[in-house]
Amino acid sequence: MNIAIFGGAFNPPHKGHEQIVKSLLNDYDKVILVPTYSSLCKKNETPFSDIVNMLNILFKENDNISISLIEEHLKSSYTFDVIKAFIDVYNLDKLTLIIGRDQDLNFNNWYKHEEIKAMVNIDVFNRPGYDTLSDKSIITMDVSSSQIRNAVSNNLIEYLDEKIIEYITENKLYGGNNE
Repeated sequence: MNIAIFGGAFNPPHKGHEQIVKSLLNDYDKVILVPTYSSLCKKNETPFSDIVNMLNILFKENDNISISLIEEHLKSSYTFDVIKAFIDVYNLDKLTLIIGRDQDLNFNNWYKHEEIKAMVNIDVFNRPGYDTLSDKSIITMDVSSSQIRNAVSNNLIEYLDEKIIEYITENKLYGGNNE
């Protein structure tokens, strides 16, 4: 089975994430989303349970997409440790790590980046504003989760699924008290 691992903060998950995941299903049998449990450099994070709930809302109808809580159980959020856990715990031997072009440019600074390259294949998707790596442009939206968090009550909500907007409003996330 050809499995892709796509990690990120997904805070909040937006239509760009959804577009990437749906595109990945053209090349992979299964896509496993790995939301970041703890980001060491961010304050006032959205609770992990809310991120997982929003991902489940967005992707619950597709059996080929799953959300992993593996980072919640690890003492580390390093990609190397997550991949090693997937290989060890789930007995997987063929994995592909999905990263954006922005992360690819910084990949050599990642913790144990050489070991990661030895453990998995790496597939890079293009991002607006970065040089194009391949002709496979998965993402077409020039928006980030941080832009949406900072402006959830204005026109950037167009980048969110209606069910995600409803969840944000009901749970008063990102100042989203109105529609």
